[in-house]
Amino acid sequence: MPDNESKSDANSEDPTSPIDKAGMDADEEYVKKRERNNIAVRKSRRKAKQRIEETKQRVDDLTKENEDLRIKVALLQKELNVLRSLFANGGVANGNSLPNGVNVIFTTNSNSSTNSTEQNSPQIEVKTEADEND
Repeated sequence: MPDNESKSDANSEDPTSPIDKAGMDADEEYVKKRERNNIAVRKSRRKAKQRIEETKQRVDDLTKENEDLRIKVALLQKELNVLRSLFANGGVANGNSLPNGVNVIFTTNSNSSTNSTEQNSPQIEVKTEADEND
């Protein structure tokens, strides 16, 4: 009997026994899973941070574009007011003068791709100092 006891004791202490290997494999697998999960979490957080930065940049770009468009609308509104004033008062020929920095150019459209009714219609181009700076 002492032989049996010594064999069972030897098996329980032997680091290469099947039970211990399975336990070590399970621990190693757990460590590997945790490591993969940690990598995935870091990647996910990095992507989320990048999306936030891209969104902030897009907001900044659109805000700038919006401001530029507001300025353009204001300039076009001024041009429209000048043209309405000229039209209502009979134009420059009646002694009315243009505001400083505003030039009006009259042209005819000779582009063959336009409708025949628009082909020889006069075109008015109003240029302000702001337009010339663009």
